[in-house]
Amino acid sequence: MRESRARGVAHRLFLLLGFAAVFPLLSCSAKPDPNTLVMIIESSPTNLDPRVGIDAQSERIDNLIFDDLLSRGDDLNVAPGLAEHWEMSDPLTYVFHLQPGAKFHDGRALTSRDVKWTFDGLLQGKIRSTKAAVYRLVDRIDAPDDFTVVFHMKERTRRCCGICPTAPSVLSPTAAEMR
Repeated sequence: MRESRARGVAHRLFLLLGFAAVFPLLSCSAKPDPNTLVMIIESSPTNLDPRVGIDAQSERIDNLIFDDLLSRGDDLNVAPGLAEHWEMSDPLTYVFHLQPGAKFHDGRALTSRDVKWTFDGLLQGKIRSTKAAVYRLVDRIDAPDDFTVVFHMKERTRRCCGICPTAPSVLSPTAAEMR
Protein backbone atom coordinates (compact mmCIF):
# COMPACT_ATOMS: atom_id res chain seq x y z
CA MET A 1 0.00 0.00 0.00
CA ARG A 2 2.82 2.35 0.90
CA GLU A 3 4.58 1.52 -2.32
CA SER A 4 1.58 2.32 -4.50
CA ARG A 5 1.00 5.55 -2.60
CA ALA A 6 4.65 6.55 -3.07
CA ARG A 7 4.40 5.62 -6.73
CA GLY A 8 1.25 7.81 -7.09
CA VAL A 9 2.99 10.76 -5.46
CA ALA A 10 6.06 10.28 -7.66
CA HIS A 11 3.83 10.07 -10.75
CA ARG A 12 2.02 13.30 -9.83
CA LEU A 13 5.32 15.02 -9.10
CA PHE A 14 6.69 13.87 -12.45
CA LEU A 15 3.59 15.24 -14.26
CA LEU A 16 3.82 18.53 -12.38
CA LEU A 17 7.50 18.98 -13.21
CA GLY A 18 6.85 18.06 -16.84
CA PHE A 19 4.04 20.61 -17.07
CA ALA A 20 6.24 23.26 -15.40
CA ALA A 21 8.98 22.61 -17.99
CA VAL A 22 6.62 22.72 -20.99
CA PHE A 23 4.34 25.60 -19.87
CA PRO A 24 6.83 28.43 -20.62
CA LEU A 25 7.21 27.09 -24.15
CA LEU A 26 3.47 27.49 -24.74
CA SER A 27 3.77 31.26 -24.42
CA CYS A 28 6.50 31.49 -27.04
CA SER A 29 5.30 32.94 -30.32
CA ALA A 30 6.40 34.96 -33.29
CA LYS A 31 7.62 38.51 -32.86
CA PRO A 32 4.78 40.92 -32.01
CA ASP A 33 3.41 43.23 -34.69
CA PRO A 34 5.15 46.62 -34.26
CA ASN A 35 1.88 48.35 -35.25
CA THR A 36 -0.04 46.81 -32.36
CA LEU A 37 -0.38 48.44 -28.95
CA VAL A 38 -0.87 46.05 -26.04
CA MET A 39 -2.05 47.47 -22.72
CA ILE A 40 -3.17 46.04 -19.43
CA ILE A 41 -6.11 47.86 -17.89
CA GLU A 42 -8.39 47.08 -14.98
CA SER A 43 -11.57 47.11 -17.07
CA SER A 44 -12.70 47.91 -20.58
CA PRO A 45 -13.40 51.53 -21.55
CA THR A 46 -17.06 52.35 -22.22
CA ASN A 47 -16.26 54.47 -25.29
CA LEU A 48 -13.09 55.48 -27.15
CA ASP A 49 -14.64 58.67 -28.52
CA PRO A 50 -13.20 61.33 -26.16
CA ARG A 51 -16.36 63.41 -26.55
CA VAL A 52 -18.41 60.60 -25.04
CA GLY A 53 -16.32 58.37 -22.73
CA ILE A 54 -16.49 59.58 -19.13
CA ASP A 55 -15.28 56.55 -17.17
CA ALA A 56 -11.73 56.36 -15.85
CA GLN A 57 -10.55 53.81 -18.44
CA SER A 58 -11.93 55.81 -21.39
CA GLU A 59 -10.29 58.98 -20.06
CA ARG A 60 -6.96 57.20 -19.48
CA ILE A 61 -6.84 55.77 -23.00
CA ASP A 62 -8.03 59.09 -24.46
CA ASN A 63 -5.04 60.81 -22.85
CA LEU A 64 -2.69 58.27 -24.42
CA ILE A 65 -4.17 58.38 -27.92
CA PHE A 66 -5.44 61.92 -28.53
CA ASP A 67 -4.20 65.49 -28.11
CA ASP A 68 -6.29 68.29 -26.62
CA LEU A 69 -6.79 71.82 -27.89
CA LEU A 70 -5.54 73.01 -24.48
CA SER A 71 -3.88 71.11 -21.67
CA ARG A 72 -2.80 71.58 -18.07
CA GLY A 73 0.78 72.42 -17.24
CA ASP A 74 2.75 71.00 -14.31
CA ASP A 75 1.40 73.90 -12.23
CA LEU A 76 -2.18 72.90 -13.27
CA ASN A 77 -2.71 76.16 -15.14
CA VAL A 78 -4.10 76.11 -18.68
CA ALA A 79 -1.26 75.44 -21.11
CA PRO A 80 -0.89 75.11 -24.87
CA GLY A 81 -1.97 71.87 -26.47
CA LEU A 82 -2.82 71.75 -30.15
CA ALA A 83 -3.44 75.48 -29.78
CA GLU A 84 -0.02 77.08 -29.41
CA HIS A 85 -1.57 80.34 -28.19
CA TRP A 86 -4.92 82.09 -27.85
CA GLU A 87 -6.41 85.46 -27.04
CA MET A 88 -9.73 87.14 -26.40
CA SER A 89 -10.52 89.55 -29.24
CA ASP A 90 -13.48 90.81 -27.18
CA PRO A 91 -15.28 89.59 -24.02
CA LEU A 92 -17.33 87.07 -26.04
CA THR A 93 -14.73 85.85 -28.56
CA TYR A 94 -11.79 83.50 -28.04
CA VAL A 95 -9.32 83.04 -30.89
CA PHE A 96 -7.11 79.93 -30.88
CA HIS A 97 -4.04 79.58 -33.11
CA LEU A 98 -3.15 75.98 -33.91
CA GLN A 99 0.37 74.62 -33.94
CA PRO A 100 1.55 74.24 -37.52
CA GLY A 101 2.77 70.76 -38.36
CA ALA A 102 0.39 68.86 -36.04
CA LYS A 103 -0.80 65.66 -37.73
CA PHE A 104 -3.24 62.87 -37.16
CA HIS A 105 -2.19 59.22 -36.94
CA ASP A 106 -2.84 58.81 -40.67
CA GLY A 107 -0.42 61.63 -41.53
CA ARG A 108 -3.14 64.13 -42.44
CA ALA A 109 -2.48 67.67 -41.17
CA LEU A 110 -4.68 69.02 -38.38
CA THR A 111 -6.72 72.04 -39.45
CA SER A 112 -9.15 74.39 -37.75
CA ARG A 113 -11.98 72.58 -39.58
CA ASP A 114 -11.14 69.44 -37.55
CA VAL A 115 -11.41 71.37 -34.28
CA LYS A 116 -14.71 72.91 -35.41
CA TRP A 117 -16.06 69.49 -36.45
CA THR A 118 -15.09 67.98 -33.06
CA PHE A 119 -16.89 70.64 -31.04
CA ASP A 120 -19.83 71.11 -33.43
CA GLY A 121 -20.81 67.49 -32.88
CA LEU A 122 -21.41 68.31 -29.22
CA LEU A 123 -22.90 71.78 -29.75
CA GLN A 124 -25.39 70.61 -32.38
CA GLY A 125 -26.44 67.48 -30.51
CA LYS A 126 -25.06 65.09 -33.16
CA ILE A 127 -23.02 63.45 -30.41
CA ARG A 128 -25.07 62.62 -27.33
CA SER A 129 -22.85 63.12 -24.31
CA THR A 130 -23.01 64.49 -20.81
CA LYS A 131 -19.90 66.49 -21.75
CA ALA A 132 -22.04 68.70 -24.02
CA ALA A 133 -23.33 70.63 -21.00
CA VAL A 134 -19.85 72.08 -20.47
CA TYR A 135 -20.17 73.94 -23.79
CA ARG A 136 -23.62 75.46 -23.19
CA LEU A 137 -22.13 78.98 -23.29
CA VAL A 138 -20.56 78.46 -26.74
CA ASP A 139 -22.79 80.03 -29.42
CA ARG A 140 -20.85 78.99 -32.51
CA ILE A 141 -17.38 78.16 -33.80
CA ASP A 142 -15.71 79.55 -36.91
CA ALA A 143 -12.66 78.31 -38.81
CA PRO A 144 -11.54 81.35 -40.87
CA ASP A 145 -8.31 79.69 -42.01
CA ASP A 146 -6.44 76.40 -41.52
CA PHE A 147 -4.76 77.44 -38.27
CA THR A 148 -7.32 79.70 -36.56
CA VAL A 149 -10.39 78.61 -34.58
CA VAL A 150 -12.79 81.22 -33.20
CA PHE A 151 -15.20 80.42 -30.36
CA HIS A 152 -18.11 82.85 -30.05
CA MET A 153 -19.73 82.83 -26.62
CA LYS A 154 -23.37 83.48 -25.71
CA GLU A 155 -22.31 85.35 -22.58
CA ARG A 156 -19.18 86.19 -20.64
CA THR A 157 -17.46 83.43 -18.72
CA ARG A 158 -14.39 83.31 -16.50
CA ARG A 159 -13.37 79.92 -17.82
CA CYS A 160 -11.29 79.97 -20.95
CA CYS A 161 -13.95 79.72 -23.64
CA GLY A 162 -16.05 77.50 -21.44
CA ILE A 163 -13.89 74.59 -22.60
CA CYS A 164 -11.32 74.27 -19.83
CA PRO A 165 -10.55 72.01 -18.09
CA THR A 166 -12.65 69.43 -19.91
CA ALA A 167 -12.02 70.21 -23.58
CA PRO A 168 -12.34 67.03 -25.60
CA SER A 169 -9.47 65.84 -27.68
CA VAL A 170 -9.55 66.86 -31.32
CA LEU A 171 -10.64 64.04 -33.62
CA SER A 172 -10.01 63.33 -37.27
CA PRO A 173 -13.41 63.47 -39.02
CA THR A 174 -12.09 61.06 -41.63
CA ALA A 175 -11.07 58.45 -39.04
CA ALA A 176 -14.22 58.95 -36.94
CA GLU A 177 -16.48 58.40 -39.95
CA MET A 178 -14.66 55.14 -40.82
CA ARG A 179 -15.67 53.43 -37.58
